[in-house]
Amino acid sequence: MTVARIILGLGGVLFTSVGAYYLLFPAEGAEAVGIQEISAGGLADVRAVYGGLDAAVGVFLLLSLIQGRIWLGLRVQTFAFAGLLVGRSIGFVMDSPEESLQVVLLGVEAFCLALSVAGSKRLAER
Repeated sequence: MTVARIILGLGGVLFTSVGAYYLLFPAEGAEAVGIQEISAGGLADVRAVYGGLDAAVGVFLLLSLIQGRIWLGLRVQTFAFAGLLVGRSIGFVMDSPEESLQVVLLGVEAFCLALSVAGSKRLAER
């Protein structure tokens, strides 16, 4: 198994797992990231965006892996992690979150973005 395939598989499992958690436990997930006193509409939004969208991206990545479309999957994964990292970075500048989880998530997103880029480069070298 190539390094690029492993990186894509890890990304697929990560997105699918996070999505499944937020689909099943939106209130707990929202609270974990600092969202408090959320309405039923807010829960539905958390379930859709954090749950459904993440799960869909994860399934897409895993299908890309299974179908041998590694380049496409890594490209989508790279853009997804880049979007998360940019959004969270803007949040740090504009909102100055104090929760330590936000720092951890920023680090995880940066690491996963670096892995995705490395996997893409590795694949291009072959």
